[in-house]
Amino acid sequence: MTGRSPCPRKRIPRAQPRLVSTETLEVAGISIAVLRKTGLKNMYLLVKPPLGNVVITAPRGVPQRALRDFALAHLDSIERGRERIERQARNAPSYATGETHYLWGRPLTLEVRDAAHTSVHVDGTRLIMALPAGSTQQEREGVLTEWYREQLKLALPAAIRRCEASTGLAANEYRVKKMRTRWGTCNPRAKRIWLSINLAKKPEQCFDYVLTHELVHLVERGHTPRFHALVARYFPGHVEAERVLKAPRP
Repeated sequence: MTGRSPCPRKRIPRAQPRLVSTETLEVAGISIAVLRKTGLKNMYLLVKPPLGNVVITAPRGVPQRALRDFALAHLDSIERGRERIERQARNAPSYATGETHYLWGRPLTLEVRDAAHTSVHVDGTRLIMALPAGSTQQEREGVLTEWYREQLKLALPAAIRRCEASTGLAANEYRVKKMRTRWGTCNPRAKRIWLSINLAKKPEQCFDYVLTHELVHLVERGHTPRFHALVARYFPGHVEAERVLKAPRP
């Protein structure tokens, strides 16, 4: 067979949705912000912290009646979302003396002390945080977050050795950062793994489980049956580790 080979098609990037208008909708006593965008086919509803504001993102041409019906159909979701935000606000730490914080699943009682220099250390069952007098909640949170970052970094080399040995897999790079909704992420192409600082609060088995989980993503990107089978083979305690990770406390 002769002739020219077909030229490969160029992939045209999909246009990102663009905001074209905003409006406010009142439904069942709830004020809802409506964001109309181009490039959307469906409507989406979000309850946003910290105040529980409700936002609907919708295609540009959706009529008011459809927006109202959509909001009415999701009243239960709005209520649940607001209750969850209120519950999280009530349980949010203030980083004050007497609070319980965790290191590798072990409960520690926080003791805040005034000092010229900032430091954090464990003394028996106490977590001593020293920092200049008059510190704010945000400053105390920042100090403790950095301390957790250091604890995770200290434990990381040994965890990498354990998990690479058990799986036969290895990433090019391992990093830690603050994550709100995930315990870890993997970029298979770059062979880079990110781990959540909050893992330092959970038992060490959870750290090894998440690291194993992300290493398996190097060879199986999705959560396929093969992926779950590999995780179960490399980390037999995965079910218990998942349970602990989902629990509100270690």
